[in-house]
Amino acid sequence: MIQTYTQQLEQVQEAIIQITGGSQSYTIKDRTFTRAHLKELNDREMTLRKLAAREQNGGIGIRAGVPIQ
Repeated sequence: MIQTYTQQLEQVQEAIIQITGGSQSYTIKDRTFTRAHLKELNDREMTLRKLAAREQNGGIGIRAGVPIQ
């Protein structure tokens, strides 16, 4: 299933909440799992914020253009 940038942003933000709440790693039975590093998640969040805003506003905007003759 393809996720929108907004959905991806929500997942990244949830992962950030989990890490800052003390769940950087967890163990199930004999296996230990570690979430992504906070810096990587913060970087991804900033990228997804821009992409999600673009997605919600209908795409890329043009600030100025040069007419072609």
